[in-house]
Amino acid sequence: MTFRRKPLPFLGLITLIGVAIFLYSGSEAGPSDTLRSVLQIVQKYHFAPQGIDDAYSKRVFSLYLKRLDPGKRFLIQDDIDQLKHYETQLDDDIKTGNLEFVSLANKLLKQRLAESKAIYKQAIQNPQDLSKDETFETDWDRRSYAANIPAWVDDWRKFIKYQVLTTYIADAESATTNEAKDALTKTNSAYEIAARHKVEKNMNSYFDRLVKETDSDRIDAFIDCVANANDPHTSYLAPQQRDDFDINIKGSLEGIGAVLQEEDGYIKVARIVPGGPASRQKELKAQDSIIKVAQGDGEAVDIVGARVQDAVRLIRGSKGTKVILTVKKPEGKIVLIPIIRDIVVLEESYAKSALINGPGNQKIGYVVLPSFYRDFANAKAHNASDDLRNELSRVKKAGANSVILDLRNNGGGALDDAVKVAGLFINYGPIVQVRDRHNNGYAYEDQDPTVTFDGDLVVLVNGFSASAAEIVSAALQDYGRAVIIGSAHTYGKGSVQTVLNLDSIWSNSTRGVPIGAGSVKVTNQKYFRVNGGSTQFKGVEPDIVLPDVNDYLDIGEKNQPYPLSWTTTSEASIRKWNVHLLPDTVLKKSIQRTKVDPNFIAISDLVKKLKARRKSSSYPLNLVKAVESQRESKKESDALDQIKVPHSALEAVVHDTAWFTQLEPERATEYKEWLKQIPKDIYINEASAVLSDLAAARTPTPH
Repeated sequence: MTFRRKPLPFLGLITLIGVAIFLYSGSEAGPSDTLRSVLQIVQKYHFAPQGIDDAYSKRVFSLYLKRLDPGKRFLIQDDIDQLKHYETQLDDDIKTGNLEFVSLANKLLKQRLAESKAIYKQAIQNPQDLSKDETFETDWDRRSYAANIPAWVDDWRKFIKYQVLTTYIADAESATTNEAKDALTKTNSAYEIAARHKVEKNMNSYFDRLVKETDSDRIDAFIDCVANANDPHTSYLAPQQRDDFDINIKGSLEGIGAVLQEEDGYIKVARIVPGGPASRQKELKAQDSIIKVAQGDGEAVDIVGARVQDAVRLIRGSKGTKVILTVKKPEGKIVLIPIIRDIVVLEESYAKSALINGPGNQKIGYVVLPSFYRDFANAKAHNASDDLRNELSRVKKAGANSVILDLRNNGGGALDDAVKVAGLFINYGPIVQVRDRHNNGYAYEDQDPTVTFDGDLVVLVNGFSASAAEIVSAALQDYGRAVIIGSAHTYGKGSVQTVLNLDSIWSNSTRGVPIGAGSVKVTNQKYFRVNGGSTQFKGVEPDIVLPDVNDYLDIGEKNQPYPLSWTTTSEASIRKWNVHLLPDTVLKKSIQRTKVDPNFIAISDLVKKLKARRKSSSYPLNLVKAVESQRESKKESDALDQIKVPHSALEAVVHDTAWFTQLEPERATEYKEWLKQIPKDIYINEASAVLSDLAAARTPTPH
């Protein structure tokens, strides 16, 4: 998140140079120098650095094993037993820059790579018995390392069979012939042979990619684990990773419009960029895992186990070209998603609004803010706070006396705009507090006494509402300014990071040239609400909690490895807008509606099924059972997409006719389609009902 930062004692360049001189005095840095430097920089600047002890050593050990062999596919128990010697020794080795553990781990991995390549090549030559009843564990955390070589060989046999079976089913389901339909009930040798050939080609590419990884790459990964052991957002960026990080921060104009991350060996979608091709195509979602990538109608390349930068290079491409992603949904369904690469349509990422007409002449302004955007290099460019002010003015002019502010799926952005957006609804006062490790800090305040909208306000959030979105919703909740409605909690990302360039540090300390050491992204501050609680870990807990379609997912900071804990600081002095914002009668009515609403009942029931399915992670390697499992998973997933209000009492209309007539035809058509979807949203319907109840609760009863 980018924001105005007041100077704090630990952010000075002089301090950094002093550290660099202490850390390193030569003109070139080797991996041991980089390792020790990263450790000491994290220790000096991190908000809550881990003590360098056996507990820390175990964290690094666990993270690196998962990074080295996430699927527990290559190393066997004997290898782990050898490496266990270092489990509580790494803290001492890291201090001295000793990379003996990494050398041994890499040596063992190289040996197993060569052996497993021969094993899979043998396994892929044999026809797969798709009628045999056996299973394959797809949740890598639930798998154990093979106890011995025979068990390891059998694990590889099952893995190859799993790959062949899923490819076989995908090919048969994509065809429309009677032969293809029959192939889903009884093994068709032609489909089986074709599937094996595809898997063999994918596996060859997979091993080629693994072999290209160097000792240097794996040392970089280890140094990253040394940083990650402090919290999920503290990391070491090797030189190439720093380039990719810069590209991500600046934004790529062409591609699919999705932010990707590595997680347990999978390339997972962290966020869909508003206005991007994936956002417009609508099938790819946050938490999806991309397992294969095909260029146009070409062969798909398996990217399980790939580094995120390698996956990004495959997925990126020129405008107008097609990429087909093979995606594993969180509930287990595997789908093909074709996306035409394009530029991000910036207008789709901006704030937009409509007027909702409800029963009894109810007029509600509905405003969506996809992110807290701002171009700091261009003062004339769109920004979230100015755009939201304009949208609020439009709905207010159109007669709205209450507003729904939709921050669902808003992943954050500029803190400057978060402060200003919250300020549109209050007179003035602190919005968020920032503290460092020494509890030094300050509050960001709304200093503008004007209020753009002073009517009733509901804020919609979900588990993907993060960072700046959490700051705004927390502030409006603490002031008693808005009723927060949504899933059990928001994401819970309440920390601040800064990037320190090791090249600059060494260059300044030695008067030498940059040496390609990379950078360190370190968590150095934490956000706190005005009530003193942090948004970190817990997120924001809504005033009214509704069943959410994503409740079966492990969303949120608390589900990341080694997150910072929830803590408190002193409460800021504020003047509340409304001390008793949500009467008990209004809350009880919402709870009662939710209990009997068929859509919310369907969501709750479906979430239970999907949670159970995620717990049952063994995949049947029998053709008939696998097809049945896939179809059941698809049925449940499709049911999620169908949850909407069939006959709403609401109507979404254009709030500004003059503005609408000036839109380009394509934009006008998109806006009309968007208006049609608003009344079908069950959460918007409930928010409207709450606003109606709030108004009624304040209306005196006639005597």
